Amino acid sequence: MKKLFSYSSLLLGALVVIIIINPGCKKEKSVSNKALLTAHPWNYVKAETTSTDSTIINGVALANALMTGAVMTFKDDGTYTLTAMNQTQKGTWKLSTDEKIITIDNGDPETIVTLTDTEFVLKEDMTDSHGNPYSTSIFWRK
Repeated sequence: MKKLFSYSSLLLGALVVIIIINPGCKKEKSVSNKALLTAHPWNYVKAETTSTDSTIINGVALANALMTGAVMTFKDDGTYTLTAMNQTQKGTWKLSTDEKIITIDNGDPETIVTLTDTEFVLKEDMTDSHGNPYSTSIFWRK
């Protein structure tokens, strides 16, 4: 019985040490998408599409050329500022209750695919004039 007690004490002691030093047991702080979105300006990286329609492909290429150097800033009050080609556009934005969908200027809702402190990716699913579904993604970075 004495030996069992020693092994039990040793096991319990080891378990306590593991719990104390294991960083995996700590909870990570959760940051809302609104907080991430409004933390700093976002720099345009590129737009991509899954469409095979040449008109849509050319439109995305044109958007990429025009948006080079664009910066978008989202504010806590639901307004934004977009600066591109030495022009500034202001408007409004809102997030869905679950903060996974953003609507800009009462336009079509866009899915937030990725939103971290350094990366912001939006995706919109659409249908072309021939009835073919496609998506367009817009990439931003800090």
